[in-house]
Amino acid sequence: NYAAENIQKNSNVILEASLSYDKAIQFADNALKKDKIFLEKVLKNNPESIKHIDNQFIGNHDFLLNLMIGFGQDKHKYSIIFNYLPKEIREDKEFTLKALKINDHVASWIDEKFKNDKEIVLEMLKRRETKFYSPYATFKSDREVVLEAVKVDLYGLDYCDDKFKSDKEIVLAS
Repeated sequence: NYAAENIQKNSNVILEASLSYDKAIQFADNALKKDKIFLEKVLKNNPESIKHIDNQFIGNHDFLLNLMIGFGQDKHKYSIIFNYLPKEIREDKEFTLKALKINDHVASWIDEKFKNDKEIVLEMLKRRETKFYSPYATFKSDREVVLEAVKVDLYGLDYCDDKFKSDKEIVLAS
């Protein structure tokens, strides 16, 4: 560390620095780096700081999910945390579903590997995200997915299998 010891131990200085510098946490002393409450504050200031925290916190799914809770414009800000997580966490279906339910903006960061996963696609559609529903969608013949898609996508009926174009419930939902 290049920061003086009194700076490294000063949580207010590190918090202030984290507003504009995602690596500020690296200059904190070890006690602060292991302080869960302090880390939550740093990560709420600058979600990109997630790249620089101790692995013990990266492995704590409850800690990570709690960080992604946001309201209004903060939802997008906190969803960025998902993007900076290690690939093995972002590709964990259970974690991804929980994150999506907590913060619908996480949908922007969901890995393409889930585009053929019905449960993920349905959850995304319920959150008005059509990223994985298109004319080439795997689920254009799946009634449950089509019903959700037509509720959120103006062109959802155009993308679905022709058999649904005469389905009263689907047509009315579109």
